[in-house]
Amino acid sequence: MGINDEFEELDHHASEQNLLEVIRNETIGLDRGKNGCGLFRSSYQALAKKRRNNDTIAKNDIHHFIENIYNNCKKYNIKPFEFIGFIKDLFDFYPSLEYKFTSGINKNSDLSLSTDSENKSINTINSTRAPNGEYDNDILQNLEIKGNASTKQTNGSAGVSIEIPFISQVSYYINQIKLECKEREQYRNSLEIEISVLENKKSTQNNDLREINSKNKTILSHLRWYHFSKQDLSENHNMNLDEEIPFFSSIINDFKTYNYNIVDILKVYKQNQSLRKDREHIQNDIDLNAPILQSLLKQIASLNSQLDVSRITMKTYWELDVMGFNSKSLKQLHSMIIEIALANDIPVWDAVTKFLTDVENQDDFKLGFETKIKELTTTREKLESEAPQYKSNLQTKPRGSFFVVSYE
Repeated sequence: MGINDEFEELDHHASEQNLLEVIRNETIGLDRGKNGCGLFRSSYQALAKKRRNNDTIAKNDIHHFIENIYNNCKKYNIKPFEFIGFIKDLFDFYPSLEYKFTSGINKNSDLSLSTDSENKSINTINSTRAPNGEYDNDILQNLEIKGNASTKQTNGSAGVSIEIPFISQVSYYINQIKLECKEREQYRNSLEIEISVLENKKSTQNNDLREINSKNKTILSHLRWYHFSKQDLSENHNMNLDEEIPFFSSIINDFKTYNYNIVDILKVYKQNQSLRKDREHIQNDIDLNAPILQSLLKQIASLNSQLDVSRITMKTYWELDVMGFNSKSLKQLHSMIIEIALANDIPVWDAVTKFLTDVENQDDFKLGFETKIKELTTTREKLESEAPQYKSNLQTKPRGSFFVVSYE
């Protein structure tokens, strides 16, 4: 039977518990100091000193040294390849300690160490992993820092292994647990803040909801009242409330002007009644006087036409007067023409026309009067050309307009 076979026959569970108890007791101070390496050295030196005091016989004997190593490894079920890994880990621990704290501390927050608090007599070191083994590969890579850890199977369930870390990894695990606790605390604080904000929002929304419900109740009561009033006015008074609302609003606005004083409102109402009667009387008078107004407008139009004719006549007289033919001269000329017509048996009504024709055609008669005749002819032509314009002016003048006689 070889050395490895002897290790297989031991009680794995009991020896594993004793070994873990020793490791826990000897490394419990790593988390309390500022320098993990110094704590490990002091713990290691104290343990070595204790063993040197107990070992007073042949302490320099190589056989005794190997025997003690063998007995302890057998006692704690440490296999030879595990012992070599532990020795290598101790030698590599100090140079790699700073590197592990600075470079590997934030690689994976899902890796931590915990002890079973339910059974204080068995302090088992467990490796906490994410659900469904999501980060198992990353955890195994982070554990491969210096050498390999010792893996044990539990007696209770086959295939379920417990990974025992080396001493050099304990400080790293402790710092990982601290960071994880700090992150969880921060996350808890953020959740509390979020819960507080949500509670405030919930309270505000509840208040708004109560206020909206109160307003809805008020609105519903007003709608019921409006529907009842509309139905009552339609059935009993044959009134459509939708059409009467503008008038009703105007009345209420008038009432507000008088501060809803019933006495003042009644006074205004009586005045309005009196004004309404006066307005009806005035409207009747207007209706009666309308024909008279039309007749007067027609008279005014006729007088305006006569005024236009008189204006033309006055203008003609004024022009003749400028030429030297005043009213006295014209009368005298007319009398002479009538006498000549009577003397020559010429009808009186053709006398003037005959006279003008003879004056125009007979050169002897025109001798010395050619210039005067030309002026008279020019004046006559001018008057004849202006006659249509005066006529159109008379027709286009508005009724009731008055003209001022002007002389040019």
